[in-house]
Amino acid sequence: MNKEAYNYCIFLLSKRDYSRYKIKQKLKTRKYTEEEIEEVINYLVENTYLREEQYTKVRIKSLAYRGYSSSYIKRKLKEEQIFVELEFIDTILDDEHIIKEESIERLIAKKYKQEPKSFEEKMKIKNRILRFLISKGYSYNDILNHLPKALK
Repeated sequence: MNKEAYNYCIFLLSKRDYSRYKIKQKLKTRKYTEEEIEEVINYLVENTYLREEQYTKVRIKSLAYRGYSSSYIKRKLKEEQIFVELEFIDTILDDEHIIKEESIERLIAKKYKQEPKSFEEKMKIKNRILRFLISKGYSYNDILNHLPKALK
């Protein structure tokens, strides 16, 4: 096993948890061979230095606290080659008492500061809120259900 690669991984993991995919990407930037990378990663997993399940839970919580929806979190994890079901994400969100409706309302309040004075201003604010929440992964219908009456 390549000691340099191992030491680099230990250094990274001492700062925070990583997924297999992220560690692999970090090692690839250091120009280690595929064989060396796999050997180090397997050793880290066997000795529980690399805890993918722990990383996944922390990543889900982190994204949820920033206001992202379950479907967005699932897509983001898939980009990191972590495949989880929506039920698993929802279970973690329930354990953390993160409720979708409250998240949507908090995000709306962040963008909706004052009552619109004209129709154009109303549409501008409504579109800004819609774009913002859609970028967080919420559905159009969920957003419309929580919009303030002044914007409907």
